[in-house]
Amino acid sequence: MPLLLSITTTPPPPPKPKISLLSLPLELRLEIYTHLLHLPLPPHSGEESPPYRSTTPPLSTFAEKPKIWTAILYVSRQIYIESHPLLYKSNTFSAHPTLLTSSPTLYPSSKAYKTPLAIPLPPLPPPPPTTTTPQQDRPFTPPSQSQNIITIPLSPFISAPTNPPSISPAYIPLIRKWRLRIKLDSPAPWSEDLVREVFTGVGELTLDVWQSSFWGGVGVRTLKGFEGVRGVGRVRVRGMLGGFEGYRGWLEGIMGEGVGVREGEVYEGRDEEERRRLRGWS
Repeated sequence: MPLLLSITTTPPPPPKPKISLLSLPLELRLEIYTHLLHLPLPPHSGEESPPYRSTTPPLSTFAEKPKIWTAILYVSRQIYIESHPLLYKSNTFSAHPTLLTSSPTLYPSSKAYKTPLAIPLPPLPPPPPTTTTPQQDRPFTPPSQSQNIITIPLSPFISAPTNPPSISPAYIPLIRKWRLRIKLDSPAPWSEDLVREVFTGVGELTLDVWQSSFWGGVGVRTLKGFEGVRGVGRVRVRGMLGGFEGYRGWLEGIMGEGVGVREGEVYEGRDEEERRRLRGWS
């Protein structure tokens, strides 16, 4: 009698789901984008700046060379849409010394990079869907190098021919953190109305003030246009304002007030010595 063998087969385990960036919750993806696209500020950026003429931090202030990993913007259309606003909202940008917010550059310094930072523009509209390939499965084609790339110069001191206009006007409203270097020896090259218009309501504003000498020049009158700015989330006035500490604190406080609050208020000085200095600058 033949021997019969009973063989029991076990079904193979179900395939493990593939883990990809887009399979993660949106909150985690945004955290990842922020780590990749946020340029850290130098360690001393929150402290009072020394009275140097330049406020651009040297590379040596960083433990290692800071980087922004913009390659994440090219992975797919969905990742680009989710991540590119963080590039502008999470980073600090330097306002142009005369054009202000119309020509921003990424802060802190071009010394951390060998080449300018290339940022892709929004992808072109997708072609009409076909019957063979679902629209959501179409491969993402990065923008063309010649037509759809803008260059962000990383320092306001790089010559214009090397770095064309930095950011398309469509992206400027995304920027929430600004820095501006102001020379107190020269009259303000902007109007008070323009300063009020472009900086009212921003998330953060840092004014780095300096002068080539302690005597002469225009002085704190250069800052008068900022007395009308309101609604700034965080204000810092740093640099060479010796003898005007009261004015510094008053200016920071009034710019942080809500829009329409304390309109027309004039600073009179916290003591007789500061009032005398203010009369000398008026």
